[in-house]
Amino acid sequence: MDNQIIFILSSHTISEYVRIVLGNKNIDIKVYEASTDKVLSLAKEKINDGVKIIISRGGTAEMLRNNLDIPIVDMKYTYFDFANPVEDALSYSDKISVIGFPYLIDRFNSYKNKTKLKIEAIKLEFSNKINKDIDEKIKELKDNGIEVVLGGYLVVDAAKKHGMKGIYLGVDIESILESIEDAQYNLRIEQEREKRYNSIQSVLNCVSDGVIATDQIGRITHINKPARKMLSILINQNWINEDVSKFIPLNNIKNILKENKEIINEVVKIKNSYIALNANAIKSEKETIGFVITMQDIDKIQRLEQKVRKEFIAKGHYAKNSFDNIIGESEALKSTIKKAKKYASTESTILILGETGTGKELFAQSIHNYSKRSQNPFVAINCAALPENILESELFGYVKGAFTGAKSEGKSGIFEIAHKGTIFLDEIGEISPQMQSKLLRVLQEKEIVRIGDDKVIKVDLRIIAASNKDLEVEVEEGNFREDLYYRLGVLILDLPPLRHRGNDIMLISKSLLLNKDIDEITPKAVSILQNHEWKGNIRELNNVAERISVLCDNSIVNEELVVEAINIKKYTGKNKNSTVAQLEMDHIHNILRQVNGNKKEAAKLLGISTSTLWRKLKEYN
Repeated sequence: MDNQIIFILSSHTISEYVRIVLGNKNIDIKVYEASTDKVLSLAKEKINDGVKIIISRGGTAEMLRNNLDIPIVDMKYTYFDFANPVEDALSYSDKISVIGFPYLIDRFNSYKNKTKLKIEAIKLEFSNKINKDIDEKIKELKDNGIEVVLGGYLVVDAAKKHGMKGIYLGVDIESILESIEDAQYNLRIEQEREKRYNSIQSVLNCVSDGVIATDQIGRITHINKPARKMLSILINQNWINEDVSKFIPLNNIKNILKENKEIINEVVKIKNSYIALNANAIKSEKETIGFVITMQDIDKIQRLEQKVRKEFIAKGHYAKNSFDNIIGESEALKSTIKKAKKYASTESTILILGETGTGKELFAQSIHNYSKRSQNPFVAINCAALPENILESELFGYVKGAFTGAKSEGKSGIFEIAHKGTIFLDEIGEISPQMQSKLLRVLQEKEIVRIGDDKVIKVDLRIIAASNKDLEVEVEEGNFREDLYYRLGVLILDLPPLRHRGNDIMLISKSLLLNKDIDEITPKAVSILQNHEWKGNIRELNNVAERISVLCDNSIVNEELVVEAINIKKYTGKNKNSTVAQLEMDHIHNILRQVNGNKKEAAKLLGISTSTLWRKLKEYN
């Protein structure tokens, strides 16, 4: 049996008899004998050596069963176990009693009913003072005139002590063999249970989170390697059936479990680590049969978040552009870039203002990539592109079942996705007053709450907002919260329109066109591009360049092609040169109006000398 089944008995007579039976039957099961006070320690020692099943008898079996968690097989009393002892007792006296534990008494009563004997049977209940209980019961029987007592080893000794006849209820060979069969059956069950247990344990050990399973009163039944590591439980340390509160320093954890309350992301300090702890009831047909506790090392979570953020970058949540991607040499642009780089070195919120198409997101990405947050996510969202309810769910995320149509597993909002990085809120002037209020809380508290949840999530991020509206006017007109405006506008970056950037128009045009199988742009085409007003700024210039590349039949861009691409209709006339001249003149007058007639400043913005400007004014007038 590989020593997985043993006998532990407290009677020398029975022990010797069992050894004889086992020897005659060639059965390899060891028999251990110990006094009543040493039986339990002997059993525990053998269990540590690998014993799975113990066969015992009467009170000894009852004591082991009450104190151990392995199967205890009792050698059953047979008809012959009672017949001979009762016959001996009757030959001595008819004043007889039988004393024993429930199993013995139940079997004796069955024998008594069949034989019509009138013998009192007294049932004992096992306790830590069993010797005293037996002694008092024997004394009481003696006082009531009983002369012969039948029972186990302890009962016979107590009877002799009080001068009574004590007859031992022995063991029959069939009882011994039947108990071995029961033990072998229990061993197979135990081995199957252990196999399933080890299978579950192996699965749990494959889980990276710490997992503890308990029974319904909080005693540990399973614990995986990550949990043991977090709780500093040694491999050889006993944890089975230990109270879970012994290892987890969370106040009232047992009471929480008893009340079937969930524990969600409770932060517990264990040794020098912080653990996020969750607990849920395990139910079977609506009845709680245990609990499962999961634990995550917060440092590990943060490392995982960093990995996830790298994956977000791989999925597009990153800034593609830097200041090196901004084309232009005008003083207006250089001054703006210089200021933007200074802003990038801070953690302050930035508000980028500028006309449509001036490159607000280009600057936001460049600032992010120039900042200390460059290795973390950059997440952009156009606040004007989404309805308010969808915008809220995109910004803040939601929990499972927060609203109809929500994903069953919930969703992280971009404030969470952008944690440790930068979030770019374009067209911030378009959000509703309600959303303005929620955004203000994020700016003030650096925390969010998902839709449908009450749990506060701390976020560490930088906000860059942008608008093509004059937000000061929006505040005056009551369309934008003043407190939010000042929270957003800690640092303000005004982007110059393309028409104020002089020769940058041509630099950008050439960059766009000469990369599209175009080798040359004629001087007249250059003049039209340079002098167009570009109300849509760089975005409009991109569109025009795309049209030119599609319409161009050869590698040269001429005046007619540019006029068609820009879709100039208001200038008609037979002389094409007059169209170009008119466009250039309009552009010059626009610049002069912007600088209040200052020709030196106008020439600077136009990218020409003052003398050239005078010549053109004289020529066109």
